[in-house]
Formats: sequence, C-alpha cells, structure tokens
Amino acid sequence: MDYRSLNLSSKPFYNFRFLLISVILVYATSIGFSVFTISKLYGIFKLSEDSKIKIENLNKELKSVVQENANLKERIRPIDKKSLVQLAEEINSVIQERNFSWSSLLEDMEKVLPEEVRLLTLATSKSESGFLMVRIIGLSTKREGMLKTIEALKADPSFKNVKPINFQDEEKSSTIGKKFEMQFVYMPKRTENE
Repeated sequence: MDYRSLNLSSKPFYNFRFLLISVILVYATSIGFSVFTISKLYGIFKLSEDSKIKIENLNKELKSVVQENANLKERIRPIDKKSLVQLAEEINSVIQERNFSWSSLLEDMEKVLPEEVRLLTLATSKSESGFLMVRIIGLSTKREGMLKTIEALKADPSFKNVKPINFQDEEKSSTIGKKFEMQFVYMPKRTENE
C-alpha cells in the first residue's frame, strides 16, 4: 500500500456513534438548563407576585393604622392635659393615704420611744412634697425624755427632720411629768412585695 496515494480529505473518517452521543448530550444539557432557568424565572415572578400582594396588604393595614391614629389624636385633642395630670396626682395621693399602714407607724413609734415616755396624741398631715408629717405630744417622767425621744427618732431611718416644738415642766402643766411636742417626717420602710 502506497501511503502517498492515501488522501484522507477525500474520504473523511467519522465516528457517528460518538458524534451522535455528543449531540444528544449537548442537546439534553441545554434543555435541562433551559428548564431550570425557566423554573427559576417562574419562581421569581411568582414570588414577586406574592410579594406584591403582601405589600399591598401591608399598605392597606398601614393606612388603617394611620387613620386610627389620626382619629385617636382628634379624640385626645380637647382633653386638658394639665388638669388630667393634676387629677391623677390627687387620685394617687388618695390611694397612698388609703394604703397607709397606721399599725406600721405605731409599731415603729413603739420601738423608738424610751420607756419613760408615753404618747398622748398623734396627728398626721401631708406635706407639700407629698411626705407624711407626724406631730406628737408626749409625756415623760424624766426631764431627759424629750431629748432621748429626739435622739431615738433621728437614729431610726423611718423618721426624718425631727424638730421639737414645745416643752412644759410639771410646774407649768396640770399633768404629772414633762409634756413635750415635736414633729417629724415618717417614711415607712418598703416591704419586699412593693
């Protein structure tokens, strides 16, 4: 055989099986990618439509909330806020007075009063700052009774601003003993529940 006379260009060699499989694979791959792309695009458009519906619903809800807010502002506008605050403070003051524990005050007084001192009267009032002012009149068998009472009240954290008002010796008074008067601020200790 003469290799010089062999012309491959006149008789090309094709492997049809390989070519056919390659074309089918390329075709199947392109169809697969096309289906994948179309499904993704459909999902995006579907998601976009769902998002549009949700956004429209949220906008409607927002409009209703804004309208309700405007209606509430219109209802609140004629209310006098200063008188409302003052009324709330008065109500809170009444609630505090009703919740005041007289037994706590009397127990605290009993703890601090010296043995020679007896309590004759006890009166309470509300100070401008909202604290409970207590005014007492006491009777002591000894001259130092008033001073011991003042020191004992100052030592207890429930009593503040202790001020003597009056002191009478037995010669000037019809009662036996030394009568005195004082006032202080009572600040009860907070319980664990409060």
